[in-house]
Amino acid sequence: MLGLREAIWDRFNASQGAGTVYAAVSGRMRYGRVRNTDDMPYIIYTFVSDTPFRAFGIETFNKIRVSFTCWDERDQANIEDVASKLRARFDDCTLTYAGAELSHIDVTRQAHFGPDWLANEAGGGAWRDVTDYMVTVQE
Repeated sequence: MLGLREAIWDRFNASQGAGTVYAAVSGRMRYGRVRNTDDMPYIIYTFVSDTPFRAFGIETFNKIRVSFTCWDERDQANIEDVASKLRARFDDCTLTYAGAELSHIDVTRQAHFGPDWLANEAGGGAWRDVTDYMVTVQE
């Protein structure tokens, strides 16, 4: 899975111009969790499931569900902008990875949830927007 994580990061990192998802979160996209020093907005992505299968008994594929969660404490309009830019970058894309173990990576959006406001006990909270993708990897 390290190869897939690198392929996701490479696609995100390659979009550093003005008006991109990278710029919208100042490069703060992390796998699994954010650092204590990270300011919002940011994106956390995780692998939800990994299911191998055979197509016609010949080729082996893996289907990996990847969930991207965008977080921001400012306002709903900003989180919608971040999530929109994320989807523009990853919807129906093909990821590339220099490692030999992955030869084809196809990304298809499966679900979108949000935005929604999550309040905390201190009276504050944050906006959350979740987009899930099914990533098909041919090994």
